[in-house]
Amino acid sequence: MPDTSTILSLPMIQPAQAQKHVTHNEAVRLLDLMVQLSVKARALSVPPVSPVLGDRYIVPAEASGAWAGQAGKIALFETGVWQFFTPLAGWQAYVVAEAAMAIFNGTAWLALTDGPLSVGQLGVSATPDASNRLAVSSPASLFDHAGAGHLMKLNKASATDSASVAFQTGYSSRALLGTQGSDDFSLKVSSDGASFLDAVTVAAGTGYVALPQGVLASGFTLRDPADPTKRATFSLASVTTATTRSYTLPNANTELAGLAVTQTFTGAKTFSGGLTVSGATASLGTSTANSTYSVGGGATASGNTSTISLGTGGVSGSTTVVNIGSSVAGALGTTVINSPSVSFAASVTSIAAPAAAVTADKLGLGGATPDATNRLSVNAAATLLNHAGAGHQVKLNKAGAADTASLTFQTGFSGRAEMGTTGSDDFAIKVSPDGSTFYTAMTVGRATGQATLPQVLNLGGQAADPASPVNGMVWLNTTSGQVKVRSAGVSQAISAGISDGAKGDVIVSGGGTVWALAAPAKYGVQVALNQQAFIN
Repeated sequence: MPDTSTILSLPMIQPAQAQKHVTHNEAVRLLDLMVQLSVKARALSVPPVSPVLGDRYIVPAEASGAWAGQAGKIALFETGVWQFFTPLAGWQAYVVAEAAMAIFNGTAWLALTDGPLSVGQLGVSATPDASNRLAVSSPASLFDHAGAGHLMKLNKASATDSASVAFQTGYSSRALLGTQGSDDFSLKVSSDGASFLDAVTVAAGTGYVALPQGVLASGFTLRDPADPTKRATFSLASVTTATTRSYTLPNANTELAGLAVTQTFTGAKTFSGGLTVSGATASLGTSTANSTYSVGGGATASGNTSTISLGTGGVSGSTTVVNIGSSVAGALGTTVINSPSVSFAASVTSIAAPAAAVTADKLGLGGATPDATNRLSVNAAATLLNHAGAGHQVKLNKAGAADTASLTFQTGFSGRAEMGTTGSDDFAIKVSPDGSTFYTAMTVGRATGQATLPQVLNLGGQAADPASPVNGMVWLNTTSGQVKVRSAGVSQAISAGISDGAKGDVIVSGGGTVWALAAPAKYGVQVALNQQAFIN
C-alpha cells in the first residue's frame, strides 16, 4: 500500500500502524491548507515581519530571506516557521490583496488581469449573440488612451466587404459611415433602414470628394483657405420653380460686362482694369438711403502697393480743395483711417483739432519711433505737461501689486535709477551702476508711511548747526566733528565710543554714516542708538 495519495500526496494510514492519529492529523492539516485555498498576496518578495499563525502567501520569483528559492510555492506560517508546499497545475487560489482568483498553470500563478482575456462572446448589461459577439447597453462607451492616443480599427476581409459604423433607430440603420462594398470611404443615409442614399464619397485612389445627392443652396459656400472670412455663396433665389440652370466654364478668362452699350449696372461690379471719368463733373454715390461706397477697397496682395490719389493734379498757382464728410451744419460723421502708417508732407506745419478726442495705438513725437513697449515715444529737449485748471497730475497705473509702475532714468537706454511702485505697492527708489544690478536706496511702506533706508546713509555734513532745528533732526557738524540729534527741544551730541551692537541697532559713525546692524557685532568709533532715528 502506498504511503501517500496519488494526487495531493496526503499521508496514508498503513495496516497495523501505531499512532494512526498522527498520520490522520497530518492529512487533515494538508487539506486545511489546500481546500478553499486563499492567500494574502502573491507579489510580496520579503516575508512579513510579524506573520500570524495560518498566514499563506504565494512566493514570487524575486523572493528573498526565508522565502529565497521557493518561487511559485505556497508559504504557510505554522508553529513559528515557514513551510512550503508545491502546487499542481490547475490549483486555484483567491488573492486577498488583489480581490482576484489566480490559477497555477504548472509554471506560474496567473490572474485574469495578467494576460489577454479571450472569450467567445461578451455582454455588458446586454446579451451578445453570434453576430453581435460584443454587446454593450449603457448611456455611453469610453475608449480611453493608454499612452498618447487611442486608435479604433474596423477591419474587413477584402475590399468588397464592409467595415463601417451603423447609426440605428430601434435597431434599424439610418446612417452608415465607413468603407462599404469597396475601399472608398462613404456616408450613406436611409429613412427606412432598407434603401440607402450616398451622401458623401471619398475616392481611395485620389482623395476626391463627391456629393452624389447635391448640396442645398443654403449650405453651399466657398471659403478662402487663407482667410475664411472671405466666402462666396451659391444661391438659387432667382431661379424659378422646376427650372434647371447649367453653367459651363469657358476655356478663357472672361468678363461679363457690356461697356460698349448703354447699360445700367445693378448690384456690385468690379473693374479690374483702369476706369477713367474725363467729364468736368462726376458724381459717385448719390443714394440718399443707407449706402456704402468704396475707392481702392480691393484686397492688395502681399508685396504689392495700392495708391489712391485725391486732388493730386494741381499745378503751381492753383487751389485744391478736398472735402471729406458733409458740409451741412449739424450733420454728424466719423472718419476711419485703417492704414498702419499715415505721413504728412514736410510742408504741413500745423494740424488743428481743438475739440477732438484723438486715440492712437502708438505715438511718436520729435522724430521718435514708438514700438509695442514704448507706445508713446518723444525726442525733445524737454517735455511740458501743463495744467488745465488749477493743477496737473501724472498717473502711472499698473494691473496688480506685483507689477511695476515707475519712472526710469536711463543713460544710453540703460537704466540708472528707478522710482515708483516696483514689484509691490510700496514706494521705492532704486539705483544701478550698469542697468543690470539695482540697489534699493529707499522704500516707503504703503500701510505705515514709514521710510526704510536699506543701504548705508551718509550725512553730508554742514559747517554749523541748523539755525532753527526741530525735533527729529539728525545732522553732522563738520566743524566739531559731532553727529547731533534734536530731541525734546535740545540738540544733543552723539559722542564716539565703543559699543556692543545688537541686531537691529542703528549705527552712526563719527563721519556721519548711518546703518542698521544685521547681526550682533562690536565696533570701534561707533555708537548704537536703540531708538528710531527720524531724519528730516
